[in-house]
Order: sequence, then C-alpha cells, then structure tokens
Amino acid sequence: MSLCLSIVKIVTKQPSYPKKKMVGTYDPASVVGAVKEVAIPRMRAPDEQDKVGRQRARAIQTQLVLQELPPLPGWEAAFSYKPAGVVGGDYVDLFPVDVDKYGFVVGDVSGKGFPGAMVMVMVRSAFRMATFGILSPREAVCKVSRLIRQDMTQGMFVSIVYGILDLTTGTVRIANSGHNPPFVHEASTGQTRRLPPGGLPIGIVAPERFEASLVDIEVPMQPGSHLMVYTDGVVEAMNEEQQEFGEERTLST
Repeated sequence: MSLCLSIVKIVTKQPSYPKKKMVGTYDPASVVGAVKEVAIPRMRAPDEQDKVGRQRARAIQTQLVLQELPPLPGWEAAFSYKPAGVVGGDYVDLFPVDVDKYGFVVGDVSGKGFPGAMVMVMVRSAFRMATFGILSPREAVCKVSRLIRQDMTQGMFVSIVYGILDLTTGTVRIANSGHNPPFVHEASTGQTRRLPPGGLPIGIVAPERFEASLVDIEVPMQPGSHLMVYTDGVVEAMNEEQQEFGEERTLST
C-alpha cells in the first residue's frame, strides 16, 4: 500500500438465495436431487458471504478515507491513496481544528487486512472527535493514543505524523510518532531536506515513555515551499528488477 500527502504554500450486487423445493418423501431420487440443488450450494455460501463481506468492508473504508481536500486559501494540497489489498491500514485526513488552522494526519497501522483497517477507523474517529481546539500536535497525538491503545491487540502499533497548518502565519507544527520523516522542499534554496526522526509509535511502549518521546517541530513555509508526508509504500515500491524506489530518489524528485 502507498499513501502520500503533499502541502504547498502558494502565492452492490443483491445476494441470491436458494429456491425452496418440495418433494415427496417416498421418492428417494427426488430427495437426492433436492440435496444436490439446495444443500450443496448452501455449503458453498460462506465463501460467497466472505466475498460479499470483503466488498462491503472495502466500500465502507472507501467512504471513510478522505475523498477530497477542503479549500485552503493561499495553499495547495494533494494526496494519493492506493491500498494494496481489499482494505488497508494506511490513513490520511485533513480537517479544521480552529479558526484558520487545519490538522492533517498520515498514518500506518502494523499488519494488513481487516485488523489494520479497523484500527485505522478508530484512529480516524479519535482525531476527528478529540483534537478540535488542541493546537499542539504532540498533545493531540498523546490524547489519541490514550483513547485507542486500550482497544489495540497485542503486538499491533500505529505510526503517525500529525501536523497543524496555520493558514495565516504560514507555519506548520508537526509531531512524528514513529513514522517516516516528512520531506520539506525549500523554495528559497531549492534544497529538499528530511525532517528529524520522531518519537515512538502508538502501542509499542508504556504511555509514559511514549509521551516522553514526542516533540513538536515548527516548520516555516515560505511561498513555493513544499511539505511531503508519506507511508513506507512510497519509498519501498519496487521496479521490475526488485529495486526499491528509496528515500534518496524520493528526495531528488
């Protein structure tokens, strides 16, 4: 799965059911025929139900994943989301947190499939419901961690980059919870740099140690500067020779 969010400052199918078939009990051949027609298809039903369930899960997750970005006066933003399977654990969102301030999240849940997708839904709900008015990304991530970690299974963790974009001052504040460091392209120098590594992912260590690992980083954004936040599916994408795209190629593009 790959997911990328960039921010730039600018100047169903209906189910089928087996038909009922009434036969006389005195006719063994008719009973055998009815069993073949009714019982055997029912034995195969779980596979069909599982397929339908996967399709519905994909449809539900697609509705929850960010469909389009809200207008950001004076800024441009874009994102790409491509799950590798039916459902996935990558997460992207952008939403208002205060007047002229927007929170944005890019995250990755360990593991694939339905468990990762369910945790992704929890993370999305927690950020949307519990972070309004919190202007420190670190404090917001700590609050989300306290809300979701008790419902996470053993061995599962979540890496997150959460930032707050101030439309008026042109600054971005970021907290990195064990995620790939974002890239910043500076318009004034033409150079692209990697932001410092962040803290620990949610679910790896005790809450006290997790919260102590997080810090807020302030990133001034001059006109033309470009911030890129991504998941490992971007840098780990392989070509036909099984060579990863890598961070260095990402930095140079």
